[in-house]
Amino acid sequence: MKKTLIFTVLAIAALLALGSVPLRTAEAQQFFDKLTVVAIDRYSISSGDANDQLVNTFVGLLCNLKEDEPVVFVFTDDLSDTYGPLYGNADDSAQLRSQVSAAVGLGSASAPVDIASSLSSIYDYMTSVHVREEASIYLVTASEDYTASDQMSTDITSALAPIVERGWNVFAATAPGTNSALVSDLDKVSVNSGGESFALTMPEGIEGFMDRSLRMKSQGALNHVGQANLSDNPVFEVDLDIVPSTRWANVVFVREDPQTSFRITNPDGLESSYRDRTSSSVIELPHMVIWQVTDPVQGNWKAEARGGRGVVSANLHLINRYTVELQDMGAVPVDHPETLIVAAVLDRGELVSPDATVEARVIGPSGDSIIHELNDAGVEGDSIPLDGYFSLTLPPLKEEGRYDVELRLSWPDVDHSIISLAQFEAQHFPTIEVTPNMVEGLKPGVTEKIASVFVNINGQPYTALADEVTVSVSGGDETPAGEVTKIPHEVVTLGKSYGFDIYYTPPTEIQSSVIFGLSIEYAGRQYIYSTDSMVVSSLPIPASVGQSPAPVTAPIPAAAAAAPAPAPPAAPPVAPPPQVEDSQAGFPTEAIIIALAAIGIAALGVILYWLTRPTPFGYMYTEEGELLVDFGGMVRHPVDNIMKRSRIDGNEIDLPGFGGVSFLFGPDTVTMVSVQVLPNTVRVNNQPVTDTMTIHDNSLIGASGRIYFFRYISPEIALESGNVEADDDDNERTQSYSRMRNMESSA
Repeated sequence: MKKTLIFTVLAIAALLALGSVPLRTAEAQQFFDKLTVVAIDRYSISSGDANDQLVNTFVGLLCNLKEDEPVVFVFTDDLSDTYGPLYGNADDSAQLRSQVSAAVGLGSASAPVDIASSLSSIYDYMTSVHVREEASIYLVTASEDYTASDQMSTDITSALAPIVERGWNVFAATAPGTNSALVSDLDKVSVNSGGESFALTMPEGIEGFMDRSLRMKSQGALNHVGQANLSDNPVFEVDLDIVPSTRWANVVFVREDPQTSFRITNPDGLESSYRDRTSSSVIELPHMVIWQVTDPVQGNWKAEARGGRGVVSANLHLINRYTVELQDMGAVPVDHPETLIVAAVLDRGELVSPDATVEARVIGPSGDSIIHELNDAGVEGDSIPLDGYFSLTLPPLKEEGRYDVELRLSWPDVDHSIISLAQFEAQHFPTIEVTPNMVEGLKPGVTEKIASVFVNINGQPYTALADEVTVSVSGGDETPAGEVTKIPHEVVTLGKSYGFDIYYTPPTEIQSSVIFGLSIEYAGRQYIYSTDSMVVSSLPIPASVGQSPAPVTAPIPAAAAAAPAPAPPAAPPVAPPPQVEDSQAGFPTEAIIIALAAIGIAALGVILYWLTRPTPFGYMYTEEGELLVDFGGMVRHPVDNIMKRSRIDGNEIDLPGFGGVSFLFGPDTVTMVSVQVLPNTVRVNNQPVTDTMTIHDNSLIGASGRIYFFRYISPEIALESGNVEADDDDNERTQSYSRMRNMESSA
């Protein structure tokens, strides 16, 4: 306490000594790629009290963590006066930080902080200095007086909206004793903007803020080493394990009593001195001391704390020359194994030592996590052993969404690890569904349809080129595989189809394995998918009934053989068969009958297929409810009714803008497909139809600046059957219609 009071008095004296030298203020026409604004509610903090020390510790720590980024300080009671921008590594940063620390202690109890006004003023300032990319806002308070209200929540939401729209984050830091309602509202502000809130408690809150800040910047993590209460034991000692190739070791002490002192010794027992600036440097704050050692030797270091009273906590943060990075995976397919590759190398290109290990903790969208150990032994997805690239074949993922990955590089004889964070997205990719047709009884040299394949994404049709659908056939070692032909069911757009018939011509009597696959570019990456193998055979099918065994003649005894055999009885006369005159002798009559029957059955199947295809249905209405198209009642050319029974091209409905699409009708679904690229894109529910899109009941369709409604059944029938949708669905359609109407108008 005494030391902090002296520090504050000296800082105020420095302020007065500056005389007419004004505080640095940001100029109006500055431009920043990144900017952090810290707004401090100093009227809730009194000079020299516990919260004053905590806030000054927080300010110093924040400047240290953002040493290469500009930081501006303001106070909520006078948001027009700014301190900064401050760069932690600048020559004059210490003086400006002292001014801010001194100004924190000048407050006294006053009205509670106005969150909405503070956010609005900070937003105005940040737009005036033209922040181009990232921006962070920190709200720091210890206010005990605060009353939440509906009007206040509305004002906060309105003030926060433009900040969220710009993608800026708001963080909250609250000191002990802060009003619980104020803490709750600040939590909501942080969450809604994508930020976080921190409680400035000792020592967990300060350590948690530093650890989270390091992780967000991908600078590793703060490793907790130990904690003690000096009131019970006047000396606190801990071991610090320094991993190989460490560039800097930050030994971080959090102390309850500012009088507590520290010292550290290297593995040889030599003390690293405060004055030894060639190998170490110290940042001392009221409740924290950060001791940074440059190029420390590998091994066991020791730290010691003594003097003062209260809790003291030791932590270690290592900046290593090793990098542990997840290779860019792009999007990852759901329900499909994926190889995870992690590079672990020195910044000079040297490989990690052979005894190192890499673990990956994969955290799914629902929060579930699994720890996997990677290998550099040339197995389980790893290509080359001991090349510094650790690999793992992930089991198929079951959830769509973002996956966080915590990578940990460690050694068997060192307690601490190098940690980095990464992430990837998982989503459904195209797959193929195979329906076998004729897989046995094939004839050599005869082409037969062996299967149909359906290309889809999670059950929805997806079009692909014939070359992107692969069919791999393998037979015997020396036997040619045979010829494969792919015939698309129907070309939807640009030579693509979502269904293919697969024909196979076996070269000889052979049993072959067939694997179907996709080799396609999707979601910004080259993607390969394969099915399980399917066996097809042109070997003769064994007879269902076996042949009768040949008769066995018993041996004849010798005596019987010597005696003359009796004369056999005369056989009865047999009448010769009647002679039938056959004009087509030798022609297989049964084969002709079977072939004609097969052709008749196939023809009947084709006729039944064509006659039982789904017929068009549904209605198209204007914005005012006027019926324009009755798809089920359209009068079409007889040839179109036969050849395109379940399809209506856009140019048939005689409405502008639909010439580049077609409507495909299933038993109970309607799909719109794009058949060519047109300048005026047709949109369904505000999404452009660039490939294939399902039209649901009450979908909004936009074309050539006009909006249409698609209904599966007419409103009159819906009212008669009671099929009236809920108000929430109507509201959602109204909002979607409004957005689509605005977009069509602007187009």
